[in-house]
Parts: sequence; C-alpha cells; structure tokens
Amino acid sequence: MSKKVTSLFMLMCILLITLTASVGWAASKGSVTIAIQSFGKEGDWWPQGVDYERLMIGAMSDPLVTQYSPFERVTPAIASSWTLSTDGLTWDFTIRDDVYFHDGTKVTAEDVAYTIAPRWIDQFDGFSRIKRGNITSTEVKGNHFIVHLGKPVPQMLSNYMCRIGIKPKAYMEKVGVKGYNKKPIGAGPFKFVKHARGEYIKMAAVENHYRKTPAYKELIWRLVPEAATRIAMLRTGEADIIFNEVGPNTAELKKYKFRLKPFGSSTHASLAFGRLLMKERPKSIYDDIRIRQALLYAVDKERLAKIGFYGEAAPAVPTFMVGSDIPGFNKKFKPYPYDPNKAKALLAEAGYPNGFKTDFLANTANKQRALLVVSDLEKIGVKSTLKVYDSSTLIKIRYGRKWEGGDPIIFESTGGIGIAMLFSLDGNAMWAY
Repeated sequence: MSKKVTSLFMLMCILLITLTASVGWAASKGSVTIAIQSFGKEGDWWPQGVDYERLMIGAMSDPLVTQYSPFERVTPAIASSWTLSTDGLTWDFTIRDDVYFHDGTKVTAEDVAYTIAPRWIDQFDGFSRIKRGNITSTEVKGNHFIVHLGKPVPQMLSNYMCRIGIKPKAYMEKVGVKGYNKKPIGAGPFKFVKHARGEYIKMAAVENHYRKTPAYKELIWRLVPEAATRIAMLRTGEADIIFNEVGPNTAELKKYKFRLKPFGSSTHASLAFGRLLMKERPKSIYDDIRIRQALLYAVDKERLAKIGFYGEAAPAVPTFMVGSDIPGFNKKFKPYPYDPNKAKALLAEAGYPNGFKTDFLANTANKQRALLVVSDLEKIGVKSTLKVYDSSTLIKIRYGRKWEGGDPIIFESTGGIGIAMLFSLDGNAMWAY
C-alpha cells in the first residue's frame, strides 16, 4: 500500500455511484498518479470536449469562474467579478490582472474573447445553450469581457463559464489548433510536460499559481482501461487515484477498507429518446407519453440498483434531473413502481399490443446495466438491439444526432445540474428524458 494517504470518494447517485480513491493533499512535494480508464479524445485539447479529456483540460486551463462542488456558489477564477443585466442577456466579466499563462504571458480580456468566440463554441461537444447563435456578440472594454446573448441562460456560470478553459490568443494564432494540441498552454495550476499516446500524460505544478500552488509537484495520468488493473495499482501504490470505479470490483474496494466520501454531483441513469433530442423533431414512437410510461413501469429499478449498481444507488423520482440531494426536490414524488402488467396495458392502449422493435444505445461502462434494462423491456414485448460504443463515440453520436437506425433509446449517465435546468428547457436543449 502506498505511504501516501489514500481514501475513497463515493458519489451516492440516483442510479449511479462514482468511486474515486484520492490522495490527501497534505504534502508539498512528490507526485500524484491517476489511473484512468479513458483519455477521451486523446490529445485533442481544443476545441473543447466533455468526455474524460475535460479532466486534463481542467488541470491545465483555468476558466473564468469555478464551482468546487454541485451546490456551492460559483467563485472567482480568471474573472474577479461579474454582473448580469436585468433582462438576462448581457454578462460583464472583470478579468484579473495577475493571472499568467504557462508561457509567462499575462491573461487579458482579449484572450477570453478569443476563447469564447462563437466560432470555437460551435465546435465544442455539448454547450448547447450557448451554441447556434445564442452568443450574439462579444466585446472587450479594457479589462472587461462582455457577452451578449439572444436568450437568457440561467446556468451560464455553473454549466458553461466554469468549464471553458481560457486559451492564449497569441500562442493559438502562432501555432494553430494542431500545434496547440501537441503542446497545450493554459493558466491552470498544472502545466503540460509530456504526452505518450496510449500510455500517460505528465504535468508539473505551477509555482505561485494565482489561486493556490498545488501541493504536489507532478501530476501523472496513466491510461489503464481494465478496472482490475486500476484497483491493483491503487493497492500497490502504483496509482494514488482511480476514477469512476463502478462494477464488480466495488466489493473488493470496500474489502480493502477505503474510506468513502462524496465527490462531485449526483449522476442519473436515464433513458433518452433519440428523435426527441432533435430540434426538427421528426415523428417518433416515443411522442406518445404512454410508450414512455410503459418503459418506466417495465424496468425493475430495485434490481437495477442492487445488481447493476451494487447496492449503491436508489430509484429516481419521475422528475427531470432532480434527486434527493438537489435543491427543489419534492418528497411527494415517488418512483414509477415495477409493474410489467401495467406496462403491457399501456403499450396495448397506445396501439402496440405485441410490443415493437428498437435500438438501444449504451457506452461500454454501462453495458451490464443496459443488458438488465434490455431484458426487462423484452418481457413486455419491446425487443431491443443493444449497440455498445466507447464513451467518446457515443458522445459524438448523441450530440451530433447521427445514429444507425431511426428512433433509438440512449441509455444515459448524466450529471444533475441543478434546479435552474428544470425551468430552462427549450427546443435547443440537448436533453429530453
């Protein structure tokens, strides 16, 4: 066992638990090694993605604001303060004058405007509410960066500005996207050192970082696809952190007495309906609410929580993205009970007494859970063809709305963003559950 202090952070989710073993940040020297199952779009640091590469981007590139846990208030980072107009359409960020990129150049409002230009935003994975022209214009006035929106975005800070790492304009214009992706530069607490594709990414701490100098001098991300290997590395001290460790090894982790603590926001396992995600909204079998309700009645959520999530989850209430740990949760709502007969009756009422065929999309991490759901749906006559993709590919399929087959169900694991999301859905939103 490593001599470093090792603990296990656990996220108790609505239908998913995230397990993370983490170093206690007490020392002021040495290195930290993270064994992680994917690098996402490996080496594609820009334009920005939302898969695993966001973790590395977050270490290297600071955003305008930060949010350290789901419902803590947003705190300053590169922006020292900000204001919002009464109509919700204009954000004005004051940029600090003591922040520097890793090449020694000062971060300015011009760098922020370059990073958050619509031409880049439109290439990001996700970020739907500030895409497709909703950022109508940006401007720089001295040390102020100003964003003008077409429609208000209630979660502008917590879901967007806290996730976009600011990039150096001069460096980007000099080396281009390809050059930047070979040697990324940001203003985060760690700076890029080396990337051995398919093996590891090495970073070094930034001394006298404007927020806080990291406690450890070196951060190493190791690509380790197999969960058993990651856990073995944790036990032997080859790794100090393992991330998102849900599976048959959950019991093994507990056996070795790792401490369990909350980490991050709750995550919901959900059924998303492909065509309902599309702005043009082509006709879908799932337009009929009785079909959607039938699927909810068909899934044995207690079995899914016990077997698929190893007893570390609970059935969700039938409200959008709201779990018991989210402000605004209403205790009067109860999960749809497991009732296959009710499900069959609803299908018959909707005109499908013998069920129907559909595609069921999931990523590799959710394969075993997806099989449980598919088997439940088959009992009511819904015959699903399970298609499994790696995480990055499924993200591209989902955000690009480009899938094989016409009207799929997508098995999602998505973060609970908070109550603002509940009241800000529109035709441009990425999600429809």
